[in-house]
Amino acid sequence: MTDAKRLPWLRLMALKQTDKDVYESVHRAWPSSGGNRAFGGHVYAQSAIAASKTVEDGLVIHNITGHFILGGSVLAPFVYHVRRIGDGRSFSWRTVEVFQGSQPSARPCFVATISFKRYEESKSWIPLEHQAETFEDFTKTYSSILDRTKPEETPLAPGADAPWWYNANNDAWRVTNDMFPGVDIRKVDMSGHNETSRHPTRHPAAGRRQLCFYRLIVDAESRELLNKTTSEILNLHAAAHLYASDRNSLFLIPRAHGLADRIAVLASLSHTVIFHGDPARLKMLDEQGNPIWFVQEAWTSNSGAGRGCHESRLWNYKSGRVVASTIQDGMVRIPRDPGRVPKYYQQAETALQSVSNPSPKL
Repeated sequence: MTDAKRLPWLRLMALKQTDKDVYESVHRAWPSSGGNRAFGGHVYAQSAIAASKTVEDGLVIHNITGHFILGGSVLAPFVYHVRRIGDGRSFSWRTVEVFQGSQPSARPCFVATISFKRYEESKSWIPLEHQAETFEDFTKTYSSILDRTKPEETPLAPGADAPWWYNANNDAWRVTNDMFPGVDIRKVDMSGHNETSRHPTRHPAAGRRQLCFYRLIVDAESRELLNKTTSEILNLHAAAHLYASDRNSLFLIPRAHGLADRIAVLASLSHTVIFHGDPARLKMLDEQGNPIWFVQEAWTSNSGAGRGCHESRLWNYKSGRVVASTIQDGMVRIPRDPGRVPKYYQQAETALQSVSNPSPKL
């Protein structure tokens, strides 16, 4: 996909090295939910890219856990400090601490632990491979939706998947949302599925599902480079999956409980992604360099004590392979008194009205 208005993936994730194993972002993150707060998927994905610059050729990310400690800002660059934990024959491990502005003397805003692996094809070992659900199962489960849904005709994902976003009448913020950079993400209308697929013995929230299609945004300059299958390029593709997996994820939890209009606090605490199988499957372009559609199948498995768990599978919508599994722990607070909610919405709408069209450059 090429869109002159939307920053392509390679430019969005650009880093400059400022010291040994220290990197700084070049382009600002997208403003999440209005105001100057940065989209968490930006620092999550870019930390993986920074770490990948310190490992040997042939190593591709297969596992990452990130902890969100402080909210990030779009007004300052992210600074990534990579620590080399260990290097083996097949694996390498890195941690990344991320700071903003003058923060290096303070605590980081984000910390990640990342593992890289060399792809193995050995005559000595039996190649085990399976996935719990086949693509036939997937398409059958969602046939009532997928039979009438084309990814490219699906609406763009909202800036925030909450009623106050849909009710907001702010042209500037909608323009900003339509410029969501790097990855084209589209939210599927699940109303025809969620209301008819409830399990007789499970909590209604556990049965709710959300599908989101996504594909890479590329331009002519980056298309040829991103169509290679070197480990360096595959790590860039892996990071794009990380980026997409974090979009609007936690909003599913209050929505599954029928309380999307009463959110007071919603924030990521940790996010883990495990990539499966041959790392070449992470590639998001076909042989001609055209973006391939992937689809995130998401649900909430548990909630309690002010937190909620979001899980998902990332499917290649062309091959039917599950390329990754995700699990995210988030803070979710819903006030008992509905009277407390309008104040939060008023603050959110004030933030929306302060948004202008942000420059991608810092």
